[in-house]
Amino acid sequence: MESIISLLVSGLVGVFIGVLIEEPLKRVQERAVHVLKRLVYRPTYSPRALEVFRFGDLVTSWIVLDGDGVSEYTPETIECYYGPNAEDLPPDLTARKKQIQQLEEEKEQQGLSYRWNGRRYSLERFAIGRTELEENLCLRLFFRPSDYYTFLATNMSLDDKAFSDERSTTLRDEYLHEVDWGKPVNFFANSFGVNIAVVTSDSYLIITQRSESVGSRPGRFSISVNEGIIRDLDRGDQSDAPDMYRCAMRGAIEELGIGLRRSEIRFLSFGVDTQYCQWGLLGVARTDQGVDRILRMREAGVKDKWENSELYPVPFEVDAVVRFMMTNGPWTSAAPACIYHALVHEFTRKKVDAAIVRYLK
Repeated sequence: MESIISLLVSGLVGVFIGVLIEEPLKRVQERAVHVLKRLVYRPTYSPRALEVFRFGDLVTSWIVLDGDGVSEYTPETIECYYGPNAEDLPPDLTARKKQIQQLEEEKEQQGLSYRWNGRRYSLERFAIGRTELEENLCLRLFFRPSDYYTFLATNMSLDDKAFSDERSTTLRDEYLHEVDWGKPVNFFANSFGVNIAVVTSDSYLIITQRSESVGSRPGRFSISVNEGIIRDLDRGDQSDAPDMYRCAMRGAIEELGIGLRRSEIRFLSFGVDTQYCQWGLLGVARTDQGVDRILRMREAGVKDKWENSELYPVPFEVDAVVRFMMTNGPWTSAAPACIYHALVHEFTRKKVDAAIVRYLK
């Protein structure tokens, strides 16, 4: 409570001082909104604070494991492998999965909306490397089979009470105690995300707001494309291993109604959402479609329109994007890092960091 009061007082004092020095009214209003949003949308979960990504004073649960926004991965330096043997769950997680399956089957039989058990990938391990001559980013990802009900019983149940404990212990307490985020967590790596910030041909960054119907982080602001890799849709042509570019292109069609080419996609970093134990790639894509066409496509209907309640075209300029980030929220875990790296890739880290500092003054 004392920290909340202190933050509120500091924010109001900042606004008051701004008025005294004749700061423009719009700027004062933005700072007030910024402070109040930080009070209302305090992070509900924080791992080791020094590791997580921060966008100014916006603290996320995302840890950047590789990449800085300057360098890029390429199709040749993202190597994906697949083994056919699924991981055996311990009894308590198996029981939870069976309970979820039974519940969803009952919903289907009753004619209610239900969640189906799609085939997913589980991240078994990964290796970060560099090319020999130019030391460009390299990433080797090793996957095995999983499914959506396993994901619901593990990653999406982390804050539920553990079946095997009569106390108030949660799955997070039991399985994610003192986690080393430098490797996948046993039984809890059942989703791998592809996150893309899309920039239009007329230089607008497409930011989305998730609908209240989605399962994780409803109502939060996010980047243009958020997809989990799916075995039946995203596997490569030569093997059952996933193709990250194919997943990004599928996400752009399903969420925005636009086709992306591989050459338009730049993967810039690799990291993990420590709240939901999800690893993923972050990147940026320059589409040849203008913002008006993307908005018209959404009006006409896109496959997964229901996942986002709104699209926000923001001029892809450092100050404009920083201002939008600071005056809106809350955000999904990966979005701030994805947007930051997209800005750095286009405008340099020095300019982006300077804009964030200017805004916070």
